[in-house]
Amino acid sequence: MKWPEFQEITKHNNSKEKVLADLLKLQKKYTEETEIFHIPSKVFYVSPGFYWITEQLKDHYGVGMPFVFGYFKEGKGEWHWVPHIGPAQKVMKQIEKENTFLSEIQNKTKRIIDKFDGWLAKQEIKNDKCLQYYIDKLNETCNVLLETNIHLQISFHINELLRNKLVSLFPELSETEIMTFAPSNKKADVVHHDDLLIDLIWWCKENKCSLTKLNFDTLIQKPAFKKKLESCYNHGYFLHSSYGGVNLWSLKREYQELREKVKEKIGQVHETKKEEYSFTKEQQFWVNVSQFFSLLRDKRKTIQQKVFYHMACLLEEIAKKSTISRTNLEHLRVDQITIGSLQNKKEIKNIINKQKEGYFFAWTTNKNIFTETGKDANVIYEKYYSEKEHTETEISGLSASQGFAKGIVRIVLNTHGKITFNKGDVLVTAMTSPDFVPLMRKASAIVTDLGGITCHAAIIAREFNKPCIVGTRIATKIFKEGDIVEVDAEKGIVKIIK
Repeated sequence: MKWPEFQEITKHNNSKEKVLADLLKLQKKYTEETEIFHIPSKVFYVSPGFYWITEQLKDHYGVGMPFVFGYFKEGKGEWHWVPHIGPAQKVMKQIEKENTFLSEIQNKTKRIIDKFDGWLAKQEIKNDKCLQYYIDKLNETCNVLLETNIHLQISFHINELLRNKLVSLFPELSETEIMTFAPSNKKADVVHHDDLLIDLIWWCKENKCSLTKLNFDTLIQKPAFKKKLESCYNHGYFLHSSYGGVNLWSLKREYQELREKVKEKIGQVHETKKEEYSFTKEQQFWVNVSQFFSLLRDKRKTIQQKVFYHMACLLEEIAKKSTISRTNLEHLRVDQITIGSLQNKKEIKNIINKQKEGYFFAWTTNKNIFTETGKDANVIYEKYYSEKEHTETEISGLSASQGFAKGIVRIVLNTHGKITFNKGDVLVTAMTSPDFVPLMRKASAIVTDLGGITCHAAIIAREFNKPCIVGTRIATKIFKEGDIVEVDAEKGIVKIIK
């Protein structure tokens, strides 16, 4: 897979004005279908996505989304797109028409994941190599992500279409009831990691290895403890990475997380009893489709996070060799990190500063890619997106996990950095990912802008038996830090009470 040359794509296809004119036209056409979401983002980690959700997705399925645009500044990202139009529609039609198509997707998915796992198992970053070695490994890693994600990405796009399909097939059931069987019944990777930590806590109690009295340096000398802690680490090191950055992990930090679980007295998560339903043949088929794509979304996220972690490790080595900090390098696209660019200190510093100031990315299915940075990026963003003023005190969404809760709103868009979050607070965010799980565990309820029947928040909330409402679209805009809200996940309503 050849990494895209962004300047060349723009230069050989259309001018900036033509790309943006087409963007404006498509925005007006798809106003009602457009999804806008906010996620923690650093240009470095999202830059592969500029390609796999645009050119690569279109090439792979023969049809693309109408448009995509993103705006990134100060570690925050904003995406505007119409994910369920284009490739997702084509896949849904093929599933409906071809009896064997789903099994073909499942078999291909297994081959892709096995290939990725085989590649990852062989990856070892060698110390004290030349700068080109680390740059080459970085590009190899990104190409692996591109090749893997182009197949897994569809699990995100198809979510809304699956929701509509299931609602039409089960007119007698509420969406909350559908949510009891629509997601995969297999445990998410993050829950598996939690189970291993809890198992280790019980092992320590049984073997008189006090986690409160004995420190890390003492416990790590015990071979059995070390082996079990390493198993926990291997199943969870990547959970601390996202589009917003990566916290490099270690056995000592894994031990500290183990200690936190002891302090919080967190026990094993037990699945809630699910009501039994009898399905027709067609209903059962689409339940299977929904459960498969739900599982696929979890696998997609896991692979992304493992790659981001590996990228961050390589970036650490590049930072040492180039004397440019990892924090600054994370403002560059992956394709901008070359021997030539890193050696031209004045020019690379200028690029970093401009992309810190603002980064705008646009793509349309007709006119291809355009990027802008600095003040010009901010001007373009203001032109192409003016936010509606919201005065609502009550919003609704999809009830992903039933229950009722009251609590103080904590708006968390990025888990990297200092966060004030107390047990019983209501987590309000754009969307969750595995790095949100410690907060989800503490929360009395979870509310998201995005999401549907196969989303991460829905799966984890049900595992933890927490009230959860997803797909509100505007929760992070309506609520303010410190608001006291009522979350009625029976009705899918959140309202401010103080």
